[in-house]
Amino acid sequence: ATQANPGMGPVNSTPLVDYQRNIIWVTTRNFSSLSIGRPNLWKINANNGAVLGIANLTLDVDASPTLTRFGDVLFVATDNVEVKAVSPTLDDGSGPPPLVTTLATYPVPAGVGLIQKGFPLVLNFSSPYTIIVTRNTSVHAVSFDTTGNVFTNLWNTTLPCNVSAPIGFTGLSTVYVGCDDGKIHELNLATGVDQKQRIVNTTPVTVGDPSLDVELSLIIVGATDGRVYAFTFPF
Repeated sequence: ATQANPGMGPVNSTPLVDYQRNIIWVTTRNFSSLSIGRPNLWKINANNGAVLGIANLTLDVDASPTLTRFGDVLFVATDNVEVKAVSPTLDDGSGPPPLVTTLATYPVPAGVGLIQKGFPLVLNFSSPYTIIVTRNTSVHAVSFDTTGNVFTNLWNTTLPCNVSAPIGFTGLSTVYVGCDDGKIHELNLATGVDQKQRIVNTTPVTVGDPSLDVELSLIIVGATDGRVYAFTFPF
């Protein structure tokens, strides 16, 4: 079924489907730069398309949202370089869509460019959560503790190249990004140190968003040479 929402701006991100609760989370542009200020976070009933909640998180949102494993916090990265922790509490469906509650806001320090790649990578199955986001040439880690709803900066690492969306997995001590230097960069999760690199192709190529096969310990990437590569990780 298709549900029209006339107040919704352009959707440049992949919606997040919460299968356990039959909810779809959608981030959009809201034209705040033009003083229009439409909602840019939408909580939608997956069965009938009804809008259960909305929020205006300031400026556009081009990255997808991320829900913690047990659904207690939703993280959204906005184009004005903020990470928002949002309460995903479900509405009872009565009356007009309520405003979704923002628990805390974290302005990402340093770096250049917007957060428009992929989604906030959330590690840890319980609070405090570690969240990884990327900008043009930098990777950032922040912690969020649901006790008091507090963000804490962990590290900010600048790389000598334009980076992809990050990938990691709960239990790993590393985080990975592709780069336009033809390499995959392996960062230390605790410190942010760019500790190792894997050359994908010696010919200059841009490496796209990586994915992980945690069963086979493979990192898989596509590149602008039209090929898909797989390497064993950690490097």
